[in-house]
Amino acid sequence: MLILTAPLAGRFFLARVAAVAGGSWHRRFRCRLTRAIHARRPILPPMLRRKAMRFHDRLSRSVLACIVLVVAIAGGASVACADLAADLAEIARKSGIATQRIAYSVHDVRLNQDLAGLNALAPMAPASNMKVVTTGAALVALGSDFRFETTLWLDRANGTVRLTLVGSGDPALDDPELRARDPHGIEELSKLWAEALRAQGVTRVDELVVDARIFDSEGYHPSWPKEQYPNAYCAEVWGLNLARNVVGITPNPASGGKPSVSFTPAFELPIARNNATSNAKAKFSFSASRPFDSNTLTLRGNVDKRPTAPLGLTVHNTPVLTAELLQRRLAQHGVAVMSARVARADDPRAAGVIVPPVHATPIATVLERANTDSENLYAEALLKRMGAAIANVSAAAADTRPDASFASGSWTNGRAALRAAIAEVLGPEILSEWTLDDGSGLSQENRLTASGLTEWHATFARDPKLAPVYFGSLAIAGKTGTVRRRFPDLADGPVEVRCKTGYIRGVSTLSGLAIAPDGRAIAFSILGNNLAQGDQIARARSMQEAMVRRIVRELAPPAPR
Repeated sequence: MLILTAPLAGRFFLARVAAVAGGSWHRRFRCRLTRAIHARRPILPPMLRRKAMRFHDRLSRSVLACIVLVVAIAGGASVACADLAADLAEIARKSGIATQRIAYSVHDVRLNQDLAGLNALAPMAPASNMKVVTTGAALVALGSDFRFETTLWLDRANGTVRLTLVGSGDPALDDPELRARDPHGIEELSKLWAEALRAQGVTRVDELVVDARIFDSEGYHPSWPKEQYPNAYCAEVWGLNLARNVVGITPNPASGGKPSVSFTPAFELPIARNNATSNAKAKFSFSASRPFDSNTLTLRGNVDKRPTAPLGLTVHNTPVLTAELLQRRLAQHGVAVMSARVARADDPRAAGVIVPPVHATPIATVLERANTDSENLYAEALLKRMGAAIANVSAAAADTRPDASFASGSWTNGRAALRAAIAEVLGPEILSEWTLDDGSGLSQENRLTASGLTEWHATFARDPKLAPVYFGSLAIAGKTGTVRRRFPDLADGPVEVRCKTGYIRGVSTLSGLAIAPDGRAIAFSILGNNLAQGDQIARARSMQEAMVRRIVRELAPPAPR
């Protein structure tokens, strides 16, 4: 069995688990010691806490100032906490972004205490911060030991030789970015499968079936912008995914003629029009396009020389392309395949024996690509896979072979599974505050709250089983993923920041966890919406970075004297 593994950062998690080992609150009813600016509040369960925060948001500034003064004197509010809240408020003010377009929440995990907040209960579009909810929910729904498995079945019953490739919705199959960890893409698997078939005396196959029924046949989410379908971040989502459902197109100039193209993976895509040119004296301007519902290409622009990297373009209906490609590759390796197709709705369950190897991807790897690298396909595959699990009693098992009665994973039942997992983690009342549409945050219809996101991070930080996988999937500020270049000054500091970025048009977000060497951790969520004008996205990013650096200073050990 081929298993794709993901590394974890041991120092971070040992510190985290040690810091929270004494915490044992029930997920649904744990107490929260909340705080607004300087004011100390009673310990409240999440539902009452949110009601109290709504009441607080309606108070006038003058009344609030009186309450803050009285409670601070009576309860001994922390000066350090007050300084942090004031500093974050000043950073928000200096950003120049209107207050109603910003929401943030900052929470001390060990003390279970809110340190600062603004519009913390306002529903905000999260962009890719939606992924932290989807990935965390997948851990709850599927388990930290779950693996996506792609299996080839050989059935020789009734005198007919049939191969069935059963997909599990694995988004990592033949992902070029994972080749260093997983050398077994479709080319290598085809060769290994052919060798195993020949070893069993099989050199001719009557029919090859690609069974992608683990998911439905709706590749694109209805809320995604159609003009972005060709882009890799907007790839279709199938029960059998290959190479992120993106084809690499490499143009090769032809002296005095039209350039030819090669494809990776080696799909055979029809070319309707080749309007491209090969002019060594002109600039490179090659492009390729296709209709939304077809793989027929139109080539344009000029090719002066062969590029060093291929042009990426999403493909339509990956299971069909995979069936055709696998048929050709098996034949090249000595196993003739007479016909190839995708499974029909009424096809029986795959039967026979498994042809080795089975390709397996641990859920930790999928979470890492979803969160560290912000790969939308990975988050959506998790959502649909949760949907299949909740819709079918057997779907959570590793050996899931759909049949005519199988309920395919979809965005509809995926959202139902997501809601169930969120209710288990935060309590059902949060569902009235959040709007869930897709799994990746590409949809403009999602709405989360900054307070809910910090509560989400804090809950996982207290879970010694799920914390290593969950926080191990987040990017490390100044080191990895989407924040590798944003925080170079934090890369080698004593405080580690694990976080998730988010961006769609008019939206910029950043949420995560900062952890000190002594195990103290602060969860944060900073959300900006309606930022499409001028340089407001850049301002929001600068504000996020300044806030995170201020949180890091709060946790940093004192300098030696």
